[in-house]
Amino acid sequence: MKFFPTTILKTIVLLGLLASCNSGKYKLQFQPAHDTDYRLTTSMGGQVGLTLMGKDMNTDMQSTIVSQLHFDTLPNQKTAVGFSYQEYHLGQQAETAQFNTDSVGTHADSITMQIKQMLQKLHFAAIMNAQGKMETKTSTDSLWQVLEAALAPLDQKLRTQVAASLKPLINDDMMVGMVEQCFHILPKTSVDVGDKWRNQLKMTSMFSMIINNEFELLSVKNGVAEIAVHATITNSDKQGALPGLAMASSPMLGQPESKKGFDLMGVKFEATFSGTQEGVLVVDMGTGVMQSAKIHQLLDGKFKINSMEFPMKLNMKNEYECERL
Repeated sequence: MKFFPTTILKTIVLLGLLASCNSGKYKLQFQPAHDTDYRLTTSMGGQVGLTLMGKDMNTDMQSTIVSQLHFDTLPNQKTAVGFSYQEYHLGQQAETAQFNTDSVGTHADSITMQIKQMLQKLHFAAIMNAQGKMETKTSTDSLWQVLEAALAPLDQKLRTQVAASLKPLINDDMMVGMVEQCFHILPKTSVDVGDKWRNQLKMTSMFSMIINNEFELLSVKNGVAEIAVHATITNSDKQGALPGLAMASSPMLGQPESKKGFDLMGVKFEATFSGTQEGVLVVDMGTGVMQSAKIHQLLDGKFKINSMEFPMKLNMKNEYECERL
């Protein structure tokens, strides 16, 4: 019996240590206020490099997507989100396509007007959990039927180019990936400064990719948290999604079969790559909403066109701003 108190003491200490593992000082949860609106600006820019017959060819890519988010609070720490596009700007070297759904000029050509009006009407909806992950979402694939009807009068080449530029905006993966890249960044348990946590997400931007994230709480000050992210990246399939070159299009325009690459007028595009990304995200502690982020992404791999393979490198700097309206 003389050892019984010691055993109890050790047990109490052990339970205390176990409890402390999940009792961090800061509880980060995605909980925006009910019936609130935010403007999300996603800017992606950098350089895509291909080596063709021993010669390096670099292309500067720039794109900016401005979208509006509407949040409503649901039971059980869930949040309903509505997503709609406001502006879309795509630039490739000197050639730039711009679709601004806020201001349709009186002299805009009919094609641009149709695209602007169509983008303005697109609305997606989803339910997100306390970590900012989407659990359910509406399907947007049927919207391509509307687009196909609008583009049908165009000649085949122009129709293909327009569809290739817009497909990344009108699919579930793009919407989910863009939103989760900004908000699916929070831990499941309370954390202290220096603590780390992990998750995985799929994102479609330049390419369709799997991102394995490791986050670290860097600091908390004045109600704002700074979170570092370090990630490894692999492609989720071989389908290319390079704006103006190999974006997946609708079945009418040659959508690729699963994991077999994009077929554009008989030319097949595939990509295999791996890489890293790192950056810092700034999060509002009260709502769990990301306020801003800067992410540096490096990818290295091969781009395959039919039977020819070309080394490929991407050096992209992506920035996100989320402002409450």
